[in-house]
Amino acid sequence: MEKLDLKVLWIDNEIDLLDIAKNIIINCGYIPLLANSPEEGIKIFKEEMPNIVLVLSDYMMPGMNGFELRNETLSFGMAIPFGIVSAYVTKQMALDALSLKICGFFDKPFKSEQMIELIKKESESRAL
Repeated sequence: MEKLDLKVLWIDNEIDLLDIAKNIIINCGYIPLLANSPEEGIKIFKEEMPNIVLVLSDYMMPGMNGFELRNETLSFGMAIPFGIVSAYVTKQMALDALSLKICGFFDKPFKSEQMIELIKKESESRAL
């Protein structure tokens, strides 16, 4: 059952992971928006902003990392929850995330059940 037309945007340059992400988002009751590059993610973000309840982004991508991508989304003036999916998080990354209002770091590779719980929790404030 979809929650009206609420959407989760997931940006990752690994296409195989986006297939898994699509199913996870659907299982959360949201419409998946998938992008395999930061540039494509920004384009989708601008078009779909009012309906996006959460953005998840890989940290390491060609051309732009997840923090740079978050900074771009903040420039549009809408504070949509934004999480980073990464296999490795340093203490410095965690500190830098505070100023960018990153809602959390999500382990990669991820477990579907855990991601469903995390997506539901992090999207809750915008899904009301």
